[in-house]
Amino acid sequence: MIANFLMAVTKKLILRNSLNNMDKVEKFFDEKAKTWDRSDDHSLLIKEQLIDNAQIVKGDHVLDVGCGTGVITELLFNRSQEDVDAIDLSSEMINIAKMKFLNNEKLHFIHKNFLEYFPNKKYDKLIVYNAYPHFLDLDKFIKHCHELLNNNGVLLIIHSLSRKELNSHHEAHALKVSRLLDDVEKESKKFIEYFDIIKSLEDDEKIIMLFKAK
Repeated sequence: MIANFLMAVTKKLILRNSLNNMDKVEKFFDEKAKTWDRSDDHSLLIKEQLIDNAQIVKGDHVLDVGCGTGVITELLFNRSQEDVDAIDLSSEMINIAKMKFLNNEKLHFIHKNFLEYFPNKKYDKLIVYNAYPHFLDLDKFIKHCHELLNNNGVLLIIHSLSRKELNSHHEAHALKVSRLLDDVEKESKKFIEYFDIIKSLEDDEKIIMLFKAK
């Protein structure tokens, strides 16, 4: 009886802590939303080259995870030519994205915690661009990515900064709403329960982790 009670209390505390963390992340990015696009100094070519790793083809159903203001959402649509869903925890980011792409009815921007997103469909490709370190509960993130993918679906995690730059920036400016990343080999191995590792690469300009659902 006591053990069951303690377990129940522990679960409640973990859940409360997780919700508090997500509230902090949402508030942080709400405050950044208005200037977000101005701080995006990465070229279209760099974004296209990173997205190439997903090998999106016409007809693919794609989810843009942690989409922000829709920085790459339309690029994903240009490849799939199918409706693209894009999700973000920040209501302010989503509002800006909706205004930016008001005339594109194929882009669907969703304000929701990704870990609480349970659509009545699955996806062929999940793309996480410049957002991965902000998913603080990594185990839940990995499992949920797997749940949302079709058999042999692809998860692409990409970042247009080196790990050194990224960790340094987050340590200085966003430590409470970010995880510091391990080297790409160690980081990729955290996914092996649910995914096969297709590619893991990092250099002075980028991070790429490509997985296929088991």
